[in-house]
Amino acid sequence: MTRKLIITSCFLLCVFSCFSQNRTKKQKEYATIGSSSIQYFAKKKSLNKNVIYVNGGIIPLWEAYNINYERMVVNLKGDFVNSLWVRAGAGGWGLHTEKGGHVLTTFMMLLGSKNSHVELSAGVTLLEEALSGSSNNDLLFQNSNSYSSDENPLYPAGGVSYRYQKPEGHFIFRTGVTFPEHLHFSFGYAF
Repeated sequence: MTRKLIITSCFLLCVFSCFSQNRTKKQKEYATIGSSSIQYFAKKKSLNKNVIYVNGGIIPLWEAYNINYERMVVNLKGDFVNSLWVRAGAGGWGLHTEKGGHVLTTFMMLLGSKNSHVELSAGVTLLEEALSGSSNNDLLFQNSNSYSSDENPLYPAGGVSYRYQKPEGHFIFRTGVTFPEHLHFSFGYAF
């Protein structure tokens, strides 16, 4: 009788100790292999620090395309604010019959902790007019309240985007509403 009571007590103690506590992020976790336990620390996977992608956007009468490089400057690993990034890019734009190139730089904040993120960005873009002999009555450059000369106006850049990027994954997909791309789609590679 005593032997059955001891065996039953040991069995129940083992079963209840395995399921008695919820693990938090800061606690040590255990993995059981056979009859032995191995201790390890749970490490939250982070996003790759460098991203390069192509971006294209269009709305009626306006189109823009560019290639961008992003670099993570601060990895917060939070559940709400994930990381802070800087972006530099260059490409082209077209408006009705006008066209030109642009260079942009933005500061970005990624929200969300798993595969899907909200991306908020703010910065500046330099829109350069193409050398096509166009006159001063362009739709984009007429009466612009820019921060530099009328020939190469500096405009605010930024917007809100959805970003799919797995932690430690390489594939990037972005879509959203930004300037200068407007409604855009992006595909890229993280490393």
